[in-house]
Amino acid sequence: MKKTSIKTRIMSIVAAAVMACSTAAVSMATASAATADASVATANYTNKFIQVYVSDEWLQDGARVAAYFYNEVNNQKEWKNLTQYRPGSKTQGVTVPGDYTHVIFVRLPKDAGNSFDQAWNKTSDLRISDLGNTYSIQGWELESGAVSEKKNEAKTVATNMNKFIQVYVSDEWLQDGARVAAYFYNDANNQSEWKSLTQYRPGSTTQGVTVPGDYTHVIFVRLPKDAGNSFDQAWNKTSDLKISNLGNSYSIQGWELDANK
Repeated sequence: MKKTSIKTRIMSIVAAAVMACSTAAVSMATASAATADASVATANYTNKFIQVYVSDEWLQDGARVAAYFYNEVNNQKEWKNLTQYRPGSKTQGVTVPGDYTHVIFVRLPKDAGNSFDQAWNKTSDLRISDLGNTYSIQGWELESGAVSEKKNEAKTVATNMNKFIQVYVSDEWLQDGARVAAYFYNDANNQSEWKSLTQYRPGSTTQGVTVPGDYTHVIFVRLPKDAGNSFDQAWNKTSDLKISNLGNSYSIQGWELDANK
């Protein structure tokens, strides 16, 4: 039987140790990368309780309120019913049921299922991080896609006509020669209109737009330079904004919402 020299055995032991260290390093790097990827989709709002003050309008006709939660990174979504403190109470609440970043509160007929198709009214798309621990539903909020007989006709007068809004555009939105437009609409009479923002100078982060009519809401939209004003052409968009809440300015943060979500 051939004997292995001491030198050969030592070299074999060293080589095995080096290989084990390399394998461990690769495993640690892989685990680290997986952790980093997972953190992107972690909202950290699971089990957060949100107290919701429901308007008198939303309490009419025995309606109930549900919450539509979703995560803008991994597209997970879930409905959850709000709990009333007592029957007919204006103060209700809901616990974030999972790893979600956004919520839309929805007014529904008492016996309807949780669906936007069944909705009477809804809030705008809300970032949970912006809510703190409470949210107050104002008036009728937004009309849903469904026909509602509970509109407040007084809302057809927005009193925002000719109001100038200064818009601070993020560096992300200025990339690739993109331009910014505003989609205005009135949530009571369904009138809508597009208007392009005016730059203070080419490539300026400060732009502006004048409300062109009797509108209650605006969505700022990032578009390719040569594209028409259309959500189908959009690269990015803000959430649905109440003009009355903007004051005279609005700052676009980062990428805001993806246009396809």
